[in-house]
Amino acid sequence: MGNEGIYVVGKIENHPISMLVDTGASVTILSSKVFENLDLKKGINLTPSLVKLTSANGERILVRGECPMKITVGDKTVTHNFLVANILNKCILGIDFMQQNACDILVKKMKFKIKGVEVPCVNSENLDIPFCKVLLAEDIEVPLNSEFIAPGKIENPLFTSRGARVEPTEKFVEKHELLIPKTLVKVEGEVVPIRYINCNDHSVKIHKGTVLATIENVEDMSENTETVNTLCNDNNNSESDLPKHFETIIQKLPEN
Repeated sequence: MGNEGIYVVGKIENHPISMLVDTGASVTILSSKVFENLDLKKGINLTPSLVKLTSANGERILVRGECPMKITVGDKTVTHNFLVANILNKCILGIDFMQQNACDILVKKMKFKIKGVEVPCVNSENLDIPFCKVLLAEDIEVPLNSEFIAPGKIENPLFTSRGARVEPTEKFVEKHELLIPKTLVKVEGEVVPIRYINCNDHSVKIHKGTVLATIENVEDMSENTETVNTLCNDNNNSESDLPKHFETIIQKLPEN
């Protein structure tokens, strides 16, 4: 088994992992190496398994045992029985998991559907993810003429970085007429603070799951000493220097 295929990102016992979606596998399997590295053996007891596995070339695959574990895909968390075996992939989601959890593979959209919820897929098991989307973690209402901080959720739990740059999407700014300053943040877990600036004379409601921004690895945090881009009515800067979707918002900023 190689590294190519359709993978979905999720968690096993709260540990982020990329999982190969394999309709040719009748059972769901976790790599013995991953089982050891995640220290799952400390809290989970393997029971002997009568299941026999063979590779694509007919070689016998050593099965260490089986056990039920919690698996999270998207916002769905279920308990499923895993085989723990000496496979090359970190994890394989088999037909048993897909049938029990009403799953489907939307190849054209590169999405994995589980219990009605679509989750993005990737085509590599590689954990080196340079950037991904940031979604709103909960419904919020940003008061008029104010600054507001609320949690954003990193879409891909495999994204890791000691320092990262958060930048708003053009679509979000255009639709909601809010500013999200470009910011350097330390990534701890899946949640990052997002700062909103509402220059409108009315509050703005945003719903959970809205795509707010992108987050990208920054190799050297010292390269940029300013953590926030300053937007102001400086006479030395023309509006033409700003992205067009900022212009109408900047006009609403009060003069100092």
